[in-house]
Amino acid sequence: MARVERIVFIKWNDDDADLHARRAGRAHEVLAALPDVREFRVLRGVDEKSRKDWDLCLRLAFDDATAVSRFVDDPRHRSWVDDELRPKLAVIKAWNFDDA
Repeated sequence: MARVERIVFIKWNDDDADLHARRAGRAHEVLAALPDVREFRVLRGVDEKSRKDWDLCLRLAFDDATAVSRFVDDPRHRSWVDDELRPKLAVIKAWNFDDA
């Protein structure tokens, strides 16, 4: 099976740069430690439009689509998303792609 990359775009419901940096660190702390995550990167926009539209981009790599499903259902991921992330979100979008 082909490797799968999950790309997640986040827009916070506030404009506090310090909070954004702490949230990015927390995302790395939680998500990079999950067993199915092979690679994890936190990205920020470099051009004005990207910075205006999105506060954060998360790039995660998995061995296959089954690993992505396990990741999405993992209780540690669910807790982070439901308890820490969603209350602070304006918008979140996530897509999965393979490298085939």
